[in-house]
Amino acid sequence: MCFMMDPALGKKVCYVQFPQRFDGIDLHDRYANRNIVFFDVNMKGLDGIQGPVYVGTGCCFNRQALYGYDPVLTEEDLEPNIIVRNCFGSRKKKSNKKYMDKKRGPKRSESSIPIFSMEDIEEGVEGK
Repeated sequence: MCFMMDPALGKKVCYVQFPQRFDGIDLHDRYANRNIVFFDVNMKGLDGIQGPVYVGTGCCFNRQALYGYDPVLTEEDLEPNIIVRNCFGSRKKKSNKKYMDKKRGPKRSESSIPIFSMEDIEEGVEGK
C-alpha cells in the first residue's frame, strides 16, 4: 500500500494507492493477487473516523461531502511547522500565546453544522 500526504496541506489532502484483487486469475501467475491479505478481513474505516471502505480505482473522497462537515481542528493542527515537529519531535519550550496568535493570523472557523440533514435523505432511493 502506498500513502502520500501533502506536506503543505497536512491532513487535508493525501493520496493512497491500494492493491487490487481480480477474480479468475491463473494461480501460477507470478504477479496476480499477491496482496489478497487486505481482502480477507472485514476492514473498518481506514482513516480512524469510520470512513468508507472502498477498494477500486479512480475514486477520490472528500470528507466534507461524506460527513457534511470538516474534521475538527485542534490547537496542534493550527501550530506552524507541524510536519517538522511531528517528524523530529518538539522542543519542550514554552511559547508566548499572544505572540503565537498574532503570528498565526486569523483563526479558521470550524464548520460543525452538517450540510445535509438526515431527515432530507429518503431511504432506499438511489441517485440517478
